[in-house]
Amino acid sequence: MACRPVEDPGTRVVLVVVDGVRVEEAIWQEPSELDGLTGPERWPLVHEQLMPQGTLITGFRNMGTTITAPAHATLATGARTPLANMAVDNGAGLYRSVLPTVGEELERQGGGDALWMANQTLISPLTHSLMPGFDSVDSPFILVSDQVGDAQPAQADTPVWLKLSRTLEEERPQLVMVNLKGVDRSGHYGSPGFEPYLEAIAAVDAPLVTLWDFIQSDPWYADNTVLIVTTDHGRHRIESGEEDYWRNHGDWSAGDREGFALLLGPDVLRNTVIETPYALEDLAPTIAALSGVDLPWAEGLVMTDALSVYPEWPENRAGVARIAVDGDFLVQEIFQDSPEFRSVIRYNGKRLSSEDAWAAEAPVVAADGDQAVACWREIALDLEQMPWFGRCALLTQDRVVDLDFPEPLVSGFWQPDLRFVDGTLTMSWAHNPYDIAQVGVEGDVGVRVAQWDGGWTVLEDPRGLLYPEAPQLFGQQVVFIASPQGNDAREQRRLYLQDLGKSPRKIETPLAQPVGGQWLVSQLAVRGPRALAVGVGDNERVLFEVNLLTDEDTVLVRDDDLPVHIPPLWAGGTAVWALQGERAQVCTLERCIDVGARIRDLDYDGENVWVVTQEDGEAWAARKL
Repeated sequence: MACRPVEDPGTRVVLVVVDGVRVEEAIWQEPSELDGLTGPERWPLVHEQLMPQGTLITGFRNMGTTITAPAHATLATGARTPLANMAVDNGAGLYRSVLPTVGEELERQGGGDALWMANQTLISPLTHSLMPGFDSVDSPFILVSDQVGDAQPAQADTPVWLKLSRTLEEERPQLVMVNLKGVDRSGHYGSPGFEPYLEAIAAVDAPLVTLWDFIQSDPWYADNTVLIVTTDHGRHRIESGEEDYWRNHGDWSAGDREGFALLLGPDVLRNTVIETPYALEDLAPTIAALSGVDLPWAEGLVMTDALSVYPEWPENRAGVARIAVDGDFLVQEIFQDSPEFRSVIRYNGKRLSSEDAWAAEAPVVAADGDQAVACWREIALDLEQMPWFGRCALLTQDRVVDLDFPEPLVSGFWQPDLRFVDGTLTMSWAHNPYDIAQVGVEGDVGVRVAQWDGGWTVLEDPRGLLYPEAPQLFGQQVVFIASPQGNDAREQRRLYLQDLGKSPRKIETPLAQPVGGQWLVSQLAVRGPRALAVGVGDNERVLFEVNLLTDEDTVLVRDDDLPVHIPPLWAGGTAVWALQGERAQVCTLERCIDVGARIRDLDYDGENVWVVTQEDGEAWAARKL
């Protein structure tokens, strides 16, 4: 970053995220109920000078966790990221995205420079991911303070604008992603009343226009730079019934989910407003496409409605997204190419997910003879509430019967464990509908267990642990990953074992509970008393086994190529996992098998291991090994 590039790397992109601004106070034509001003009145320069030069996307939404850290991971990678994977501070740097960011791919493929900048530390882990093969790629992160040498972030956004202009002029990065924390900080903590929040929003208006004027006047950026202005999440609306409702965010209400994206620059349509339902995960694929690089792990779409030219960019989301297989029952999540309908769940050529679902994801299936039960999550667009729903269905070879799920509202990362025990279907799942332990769900977060016998009976209620993940049944117990209560919860991920009706206990082994918290537990697969899990640190990854009866643990493999976004599994009594290096492999202790260029999913049908893989330029496909 110390020298200007010698060769022209192509289109430049400057992404400015106005953290936590509601659409009411930014782009809406209707008056805000806070002070009666419209978006054009609060941002007159943006509306008068910038919008006529570009495309405003009013249907832009956050369909994941509506808080800062996971939202930024989503817009950087093109895939939704849960809260428990992001750090609270710089810390040990463990909570990074498991998928590569668009900045990493730009530097790896195109040789361009990428840079993160903010007056907060929450997004600092985005400088590099945990994806194998990206260890040497590390974008700079600039923490903007009020004065040089100060380790505390600036409370207002003015120093960010000054630092941004100097960085663009002196360093010439190809991609800059800037977070402005002033609006969100003023919304949460400003006093008295809502005036500081509104003043922070108004203060963004003129600097955005000044930034665009600089871009268009600088010889290296002029006519070759796309400016994107967006927000990571919104805020509550008056309908929430909360006092000072506009201070808060983090749930599935439309106010929290709704945002906007304004694009200006080459190949962007001018003076255009579109309502297409795009989402945070669409930003990274769009930036990659504009920059001429591939983003193969992204699950978002290129926002083609905003572009005047659509060259032959690589297709990253075609074919099979995920699978669930047991016996003769194969259920698949299939990518769709429409912004209105992103993915569907199919079985035997039948569509299981709802016709109006914006997305349907993460199928699981359990078979019992000639019948099976499949579950998945889905979401539909709505004007007031946009929650994810849990859905289940009874399957035979020739019919599908809907099963009312006992807790329909779930998080955007919900994926239950299904098992038939003596012919009775038993389900365990993480009860954490907002993916956070706030916004009215304190004390109501944990693991639930239910059985189906013509109807659902809930056997177990939450027990207060934070960010529960991947619960799996073991007899009358459930094993899961969670965080303890406390300020450092997001930096601790441990294995827990819970007897039904009792409080959970930590599994006290060196691997399941690392000393000093130098790495975290991720992923989980349980078969009888044997549990597989992954330990992830900055400098190593281990796959280990824990005996749930004796609490003895064993390292099975240490490998930096272990892709932590694919859970290991049991194939009978054999541990199976994936490696992702130059090529993807599926491994046991005895051998590894080359399965393609990339691998997205693993499952076991009782006899065969199945994979979802992709060769370069081809669609993702499911096959048995």
